[in-house]
Amino acid sequence: MKKLILKSNSKLIFLYSSALLLICILVGISSLDFYSGEQYGYWYLNKIFLNEFFFPEISRSPIYVIYLSLFNWLDTPYNYYAEAITTNFLLSLSLFYLFKSEYNKFYIFLIISLSIGFFFNLIPYPQALALSFLNFAIILRRKNSLFVYLFSYLLIICAVYSRITYITVFVLFIFFDLFNLILDFKKKAQFIHKKIFIILFVVLFLFSTNYLFKSNISESKFNNGYFQSLEWKPSKSNSNIDIAFQVNFNFLYYEKNKNEIDNDKKDFFYTNNVAFDGAETIVDSIISNPKFVFWGILKNTSHLAPIILNKFNSRTYFTSCSGIGHSCYTNYFYIGSLLILFLLFNYYFFFKKKYENDFDIKIYALVNYALILSTVLAMPKIRYMTPFIFFLIPFNFYLINLITKKIKIKYLKMFISIFIIFSFSYFNFTSTYLKDYISINNFYNKKNYLKNYINNLNSLNSNLQKCKSIFASFPTFILSNNYNIEENKVFSPADIPPFGNYKSKDHLQIYKNIEIDCLLLDRAMKISSGSNRGTGSDYDLRRKNYINPFLLSNKIYVKEEFDYGQLGKLYIYSIE
Repeated sequence: MKKLILKSNSKLIFLYSSALLLICILVGISSLDFYSGEQYGYWYLNKIFLNEFFFPEISRSPIYVIYLSLFNWLDTPYNYYAEAITTNFLLSLSLFYLFKSEYNKFYIFLIISLSIGFFFNLIPYPQALALSFLNFAIILRRKNSLFVYLFSYLLIICAVYSRITYITVFVLFIFFDLFNLILDFKKKAQFIHKKIFIILFVVLFLFSTNYLFKSNISESKFNNGYFQSLEWKPSKSNSNIDIAFQVNFNFLYYEKNKNEIDNDKKDFFYTNNVAFDGAETIVDSIISNPKFVFWGILKNTSHLAPIILNKFNSRTYFTSCSGIGHSCYTNYFYIGSLLILFLLFNYYFFFKKKYENDFDIKIYALVNYALILSTVLAMPKIRYMTPFIFFLIPFNFYLINLITKKIKIKYLKMFISIFIIFSFSYFNFTSTYLKDYISINNFYNKKNYLKNYINNLNSLNSNLQKCKSIFASFPTFILSNNYNIEENKVFSPADIPPFGNYKSKDHLQIYKNIEIDCLLLDRAMKISSGSNRGTGSDYDLRRKNYINPFLLSNKIYVKEEFDYGQLGKLYIYSIE
């Protein structure tokens, strides 16, 4: 009988896993979110790794960059889709296995499947991969096997090199494992020598891999947190942590003091000198202006709850705060009520029976909270909230237990449970993707989009061979998809200073030694790049003073012009 039950459970788990994969595929192939500047940067760093065996800067996720090699044999954009589907399936599967022994498996499947669209929205996916590694590591730590114990630590290290902030997980588990070994020694008067050896080995392995990555780091000018040239950035730090702070806190400074800042001084090339005395690192910036940093932290902290909780499907049951951000009574009521529930959930999670003896889960939960809070040192936005995914399942089950515990009617209890899951999942994201399959027109539009994209990309790559130098919004897009173009021949608005202007007499020399004969004019270069909150570089200034005058002045020198739709227009110039 026991074997039959186990066999039945295995079949059921296989079915749930297969269904999750199918939903990931359906959501993945309907998405257009993979076409982003940051995503191009990771693919270019992967190209460098494969060609030269050089690694990215540690904060730029070397394991994730290596992981992309699994998909690089596919042509663009199929590699984007394959990676996104695989990574988000791993995340979904890891969540299912992490909680399947604690809760109703069907409800777990329902929570994850309804929220998969939210996972896909968190592009790029180093965080999703890191969280997957950690989920599987926690699962393995529950097994009573030294080999599995070792493997769990190796997975944690993989998570660290996918998202450097997860180093806290590694440090905490090392500390508490050593602490428990000391307690066991006091009780039993003996060490578990094999565990000591494993801990020493993984610490040594972490330092060794860190040395390997840093000793073979790529010298590409795009190997930094911007995936751009650092020429006109306020510091030359490559660290994504320093860069995230500088970009966002300089913008906050501008936002707070914009009436006192000249229009041609909005760029953080200028504001960083005023706000932080030209500090190049996050630590130096905090020391330079602690009062303003404290104000910025408080401001960012106030956005955390709305960013996370407003994305639940239940928010659609209430009137929106259209056009006024988070400031409306409906939102105050919704966020306030949900915050109370969430605080009660945390009391239940950490102090009640469910995880009373599961120390690993509690530590892991605290680390995820710490990572969410750490975003206040940059700018809280939805894709940085990936660690919150960990709480999605236990929070839903807490609500189910709270609301249905006194209901005796089986089907009524089931109906209410499903309604709760539907309300407190991220189904609004998933439904946006899946509705494409309801409309035949949308399906064919997507098919045509991909066909046109591939044809346009092939034609663009072919015509780029005519170019001695190229100006584009995203150099890493050009470089990751073309093996015949040298890095030093590709420029972007980031190579242009936030001062001065283009002179018509310079012809194709847009700035000093930057002479270009090809320009890829896309939407980002025309209107969108630099317009969103959290952009330090003022690209509007560069458009006004350099790009637009260059385009206007050199119309007469356009030798060839090609329209590549979503990729932009390619202008090939000649003054001969």
